[in-house]
Amino acid sequence: TLWALAESATEDRFIGLRVPMYVHATTLHAMSMANLASTSLLDAFERSARFSRIITTSVPFHVHKSTTTIRVEFLAEDAIPVSRPSLEASLLLCVKMTREIDFDPNNRPIEVNIPGHDDTDRLLLERAFGCTVISDEFSPHYILFDRSHAEASLPTANPEIIQVCERI
Repeated sequence: TLWALAESATEDRFIGLRVPMYVHATTLHAMSMANLASTSLLDAFERSARFSRIITTSVPFHVHKSTTTIRVEFLAEDAIPVSRPSLEASLLLCVKMTREIDFDPNNRPIEVNIPGHDDTDRLLLERAFGCTVISDEFSPHYILFDRSHAEASLPTANPEIIQVCERI
């Protein structure tokens, strides 16, 4: 895969954490515009999940709500092999997007699950994500957010732009 080639060429097993540094909230054009205009992070997550098949063919994601948290799950499908760097990049891009559309400096996930990592990777991963990173092999890759924070109004909210983006 392209990720395997990039990992080999750079000799960087964490390339999936480096690539998102060069991607910004406006990179995905109309989807980015809709996320920037979203009323809340939850609104942006749900819209992105609805269109995730357009954004990516390998790592669709879903949003699960509990009474206190929002869990954004990234589901690698068996039919399409997905590399570790691709999943790491997808997770970090989601976190980076939340930081770019919500100006609250306390905006950080509660926890990220990245199966397959050991404790030697934990410090690097926690620095990149800004929260606790676990490696639960029996759960999908996910990002966990505080629900009240995810439902808070965003300063960039613009319902008129959302209506236009929904028609596209």
